[in-house]
Amino acid sequence: MVSKSNHAKLVDFGLAKLIDPEDPLNAASRSIQTEMTRPGIILGTLAYMSPEQTAGKAVDSRSDVFAFGAVLYELLAGRRAFEGDSNVSLLHAIQHSPLQPLAESRPEIPSELRNVVEKALEKDAGDRYQSMREMVVDLKRVQRMKSGELPMPATESRVDAPVRRRPWPLVAVVLVAVAIAVTGWFLYRSDIFWVNPLANAQFSRLTDFEGNELDASVSTDGKFAVFLSDRDGVFDAWFTLIGSGEFSNATKGSNPVDLYNEVVRNVGFSTDGSQIWFRTYDGRGNEELWVRPTFGGAARPFLAKTVTAAWSPDGTKIAFHESTPGDPIFLADRDGTNPHRLYVDQPGVHCHYLTWSPDGNYIYFVRGFVTPYETDLWRVRSTGGEAERLTHLNTWMKSPQLLDNRTVLFVATAEDGSGPWLYTMDVDRRILHRISLGVEQYLSIQATTNGQRLVATVSNPTNNLWSVPISDSISEESLASHISLPTFQALSPRFTPDSFLYLSYRSGADGIWRWKSGTISEFWISKEGGRISTPAVSPDGNRISFVLRKEGRGKLYTMTGEGTNVRTIAESLDVRNLPSWSPDGKWIAVTANEESGNRIFKVPADGGSPIKLLDEISANPVWSPDGRFILYSGPQV
Repeated sequence: MVSKSNHAKLVDFGLAKLIDPEDPLNAASRSIQTEMTRPGIILGTLAYMSPEQTAGKAVDSRSDVFAFGAVLYELLAGRRAFEGDSNVSLLHAIQHSPLQPLAESRPEIPSELRNVVEKALEKDAGDRYQSMREMVVDLKRVQRMKSGELPMPATESRVDAPVRRRPWPLVAVVLVAVAIAVTGWFLYRSDIFWVNPLANAQFSRLTDFEGNELDASVSTDGKFAVFLSDRDGVFDAWFTLIGSGEFSNATKGSNPVDLYNEVVRNVGFSTDGSQIWFRTYDGRGNEELWVRPTFGGAARPFLAKTVTAAWSPDGTKIAFHESTPGDPIFLADRDGTNPHRLYVDQPGVHCHYLTWSPDGNYIYFVRGFVTPYETDLWRVRSTGGEAERLTHLNTWMKSPQLLDNRTVLFVATAEDGSGPWLYTMDVDRRILHRISLGVEQYLSIQATTNGQRLVATVSNPTNNLWSVPISDSISEESLASHISLPTFQALSPRFTPDSFLYLSYRSGADGIWRWKSGTISEFWISKEGGRISTPAVSPDGNRISFVLRKEGRGKLYTMTGEGTNVRTIAESLDVRNLPSWSPDGKWIAVTANEESGNRIFKVPADGGSPIKLLDEISANPVWSPDGRFILYSGPQV
C-alpha cells in the first residue's frame, strides 16, 4: 500500500517482519529464516495454517480457503481465530479447539457474513467451501444486499445506558467489498480458473520407425519437422513435411559421432525455416553448430564451440550458448556476427534449451546441474540483466516452449523421480500443472511461434534385467537371458558376493531390492520419500553406501551388507552423484555441492569429518583398483 505521503507500507497478516540489523537475536532469526525458505519447506505464519497443514497431511486449495477465512475473521473480530501461548498450544487450538462464534464477540455483524467466515474455518476440509469460487459467490450475495436489507440482531434497550448505534450495515458492505478484493488476489494466485492449453488439441502419430526418434522440432509455419533417429544405425537428423509420410535423412552419417546428446537440444530450424541447424561433436571434446539448407544443399560450419541456438521470433537475432565452463549465453545478429555475452553461470552449472518468448523480450533456459539432474526453468531479458528463476523443482527438465507470452510448456520428472511428464505454467502466476494425456513419458517438445502446432517425442519405456555370460569372445545375443522380477521397473544392478542389488519402486517409493539364490526381496526403502542413487558395494561386500536426495539436498547413507545399521555420515555435505569405495573399504569418495560448484571429497566410512580432495570444479570420482588414484570429471578434463 502507498500512504498519502507517498510512503510504501508493507501490509500483511504475519508473513513479514521488520528486522533490526543491530539486534543479534534478529540476526540469528534472519539466518534461520533463510534456511527455512528452501524449496519444500512450508512458508507462512502458523496462525493462518489449516488443521491438515499443521498436522503435516496433504493439502489442497481448501487450505487456502481456511487461511483466507482466518484473515477475514481477524478483520471482523479484531483478533485471531485461534490463539495460543506457544506454537504447541497454537497447533492444538487449530486442530482441536472450537472456533469462538463471531456472534459472541461481534453480534452486530450480519449473520450472512458471519456464516461465510465460519464455514471457511471448518476444521474438516470437507465441511468448508470446496473452492474459493464457492466462497466468492456467497460474498457477492452479501454484497448485493442493500444496507437496509442486512438483518440486524435484536438488542435489549437499557434506560440507564443509551445505546450508541454503529453503522454496521454500511461497515459490513465495506468489509465485504474488501473481502472480495482480497478474494480476487487469492483467486489470481490459485488455479481455479486454469484451463489446460492442450485441452482441445488433436494428436496424430508422425513416425513409427524401428529404433528411436528423439529431439523433434517444428518449423515456425508448422509445416515441417526435423528430428533425430537411429533407424540407419547412428543418430542422424531427419526431415519431413508433416502429414506427407515421407522422410529424408539430412545428415546421412556425416557426423563422426552420434548427433544425440540427451541433455541439450541437438537440432532445429531457423525462424524463416530456410535452414536446419544441428550440433556436431568430434569425440574429442569439440562441439560445433552446423547449418544446411532445409530443401537440400551442403552443410557447413556455423558457430564454433556452440551447443544450441535459437533464432528470435522476428528472425533478426540468434541466441546460443557455448560448451565452455558456465555455459555462456550469447546474442548475435541472425548470421552469428556481432555476438555479445548475455549471461554466464559459474563453472559446473549448465544453461541449456534456449527458447524465446513470442514477444522477443525474454530468453528462457533450463539451468542447474546434470550430475545428478537438478535443474529448473529460468529466464533472462534479451536486453541483458539478472536471470530470474521461475520453478523450484530441482529435477530433470528439458524443452521449455512458450505457447504465448505467459504460457510455458516443458518436460520434467516429478520430485519422486517419476516421469518425465509434460507440465505447463503461467509465468506470471507461477502455478505448475502436470498435463495428463496418457501413460506415455515425454522426452522433448517444441512449438511454433504462434503456439498452434506442437511436436513431441514420447516413449513407453520398461526397464528390466538380463544376464550375459562373460567369456574371452563376444557373447551372442541368443545367450542373454531375461531375469524374471516381481517389480515393473528394474535399474542399476550391483553385485555383492552372493547376490545382486537393483533399484525399483513400489507404491511410488524408491527402494533397493535384492536377488539372492532366486529369492527376491525389498532390501531397503525410504519411508520419507526422496530419490535413491545406485547403491555402491564395498570391495568385501560387507558394506553398502548410497545417496538419498530429498528437498534439494543429498545425504550419504551406509549400511551393512544385510541392510542393517542404516546411518547417515558426512551430514555437512550436500552429496551428488554416486559414491565410490576405496579398495580397502575405509573411505568413500563423493561429489558434494558448495557455493562455488561441485567438489570431490573423501569420507571416512565409519564416520568422521570429510576431506576435500580438490578445490576446483570436479565430479564423478571413481577409485582405481590399487587405491592410488581417483578418476574424476572436470571442466578441463
